[in-house]
Amino acid sequence: SEVTEIAFDETFTDDVFEFTPPPGEDVRSITDEFAIRRDLTIEQAVARAQFTVWIPSRVPAGWETQIAFAAENERPPMAPHVHLHYRAPDGTHAVSIAESPANHPGEHSDYEHARPNPWQEIERGGRRIQIREPAESWQPAQVRLELNGTRIHIHSGDLTADWLADLAARLVPAPAEPPALGT
Repeated sequence: SEVTEIAFDETFTDDVFEFTPPPGEDVRSITDEFAIRRDLTIEQAVARAQFTVWIPSRVPAGWETQIAFAAENERPPMAPHVHLHYRAPDGTHAVSIAESPANHPGEHSDYEHARPNPWQEIERGGRRIQIREPAESWQPAQVRLELNGTRIHIHSGDLTADWLADLAARLVPAPAEPPALGT
C-alpha cells in the first residue's frame, strides 16, 4: 500500500454523507425489497407461490416446521421462493428446503464459493437427484432436483446427503386447502 495524499482537519458538508440515487432511480426501503412473509401455513405459502410447492410426505415425529415466502425481486434479481425449515425439538438436526420456479434464471445458493465436492447424480424413488456431501466439516450436505417445474434445493449441516436424498424421494405436492375434519 502507498499513501499518495493525506489531509487533516478538513471540514465536510452534511450532504457528503447523504445518499442521492442515480437519475431515474427511486430509493427503496430494504424492508420493502426483501419482504419475506414468515410463519405461514403451508396453504398460505401455496397460495402465494405460482409454482408447485413440494413437502416431505413425512418427517420425524415432533419436528417443528417454519414456512416462509419471498416474492420475486427485480433488484437484486431473485426468483419467488418458498422456504421450508424443519428442526428436531432438541435442536440436534435441521433441514432446509428452498423452492422456486425452475424456469426462473435466479437460483438458490449452492455454496459454490466454498470449494465443495462435485455433484453426483443418483436415482432414488424413481427420481433423478443430485447430491453433494460436504468437503469440509462446516459445509452442509446438499440435494437438488426439479419436479414438475419447481427447482428444489435441500441442505443440512448435520444430516447426510443420502438422508436428504431419501427425503427428496418422498416429496409430495403441498395441499392448497387444510385437511378436512373427520365426521
